[in-house]
Amino acid sequence: MDDTTELARPADATAMPTRGAPSWPAPSPTRRPPDREPVTGYILSVVPQRNPEETQRRLLETAEREFARHGFAGARVARVARAAGANQRMVYHYFVSKQGMYEAVLRHVAEELDNQMLPVFTAHADRDPVAAYEATMRAYFRIAGRHPTWARLMMQESLDSFRTLNRVTAGPDHRFAPVVLPAIQRAQADGRFRDGLTPLLGFGLAAMLSVMYPLWRPRLVQGAERLNIQVPDQDAAFLDGLLSIVLDGVRPAPAAVTPPPAPQVR
Repeated sequence: MDDTTELARPADATAMPTRGAPSWPAPSPTRRPPDREPVTGYILSVVPQRNPEETQRRLLETAEREFARHGFAGARVARVARAAGANQRMVYHYFVSKQGMYEAVLRHVAEELDNQMLPVFTAHADRDPVAAYEATMRAYFRIAGRHPTWARLMMQESLDSFRTLNRVTAGPDHRFAPVVLPAIQRAQADGRFRDGLTPLLGFGLAAMLSVMYPLWRPRLVQGAERLNIQVPDQDAAFLDGLLSIVLDGVRPAPAAVTPPPAPQVR
């Protein structure tokens, strides 16, 4: 080859290897990565699913204790949320405000009373209104005994003339009074209850003393000991005594017996 011979120039001049440089190896075929053993020893964390009903139930129960212990003014939303294991914003999600939470607690108390006492009352009301009256007072006493917080709630409501309680139980959801009052009127019409407000006052007295009994129980037990009265079951004795007082007061007074005239001495 002489100097006039023209070398063919590649399209890419930079791809031309320089003299003395090693040639690039041919690309190797694609290799699959080696199979790896599965990773073990790790625990996958499972995010718990939300249960709105359970969260709301815990908040209500905690709020009931909070309001009973500290009153409305002293209750704290943050304390309720922390004790219920919930985020504080969930309180406002479910109840909007502290006032809304308080009203929900009172509404829950009223609904629980209705749900447990109505079946007891209606089971006897058609056949025997007096038996329904007594059975319902017994049920009220047992229900209130399971909820010692109610006494404090009702005391606080009484200082405010039951304004909030009357508002939350004034609607159609309050089912107990529309059933009890007609039964009392039937018993009055049959002559088995006294006329006037006496039967209603008797029921209110029994309800009030039933709610207050958990607070007064230690004093009543202490009084019985000072009087040397041995009572095996204090709760049953108090309930029987309470019902005896109320039922004797609402039943018609026995007719006065006119004594025979005294013989005249001549």
